[in-house]
Amino acid sequence: MLIKYKGGLYTLREVCAMMRLDYDDFMAWCHKFALQNYQTAFNYYKRALYQKRKNKGGLS
Repeated sequence: MLIKYKGGLYTLREVCAMMRLDYDDFMAWCHKFALQNYQTAFNYYKRALYQKRKNKGGLS
């Protein structure tokens, strides 16, 4: 599956590497919340990580 990121099409693993995200953690998070639209899931995941760092709470 290709993801549109910064004007190009990349695989999920490539986008995770460019965004400095752990691919396995991202996929586990998507599975936990039953997210299959990875383009949108990246936005939610980035926001959740930001909130986790901001609040120093858990990523739920």
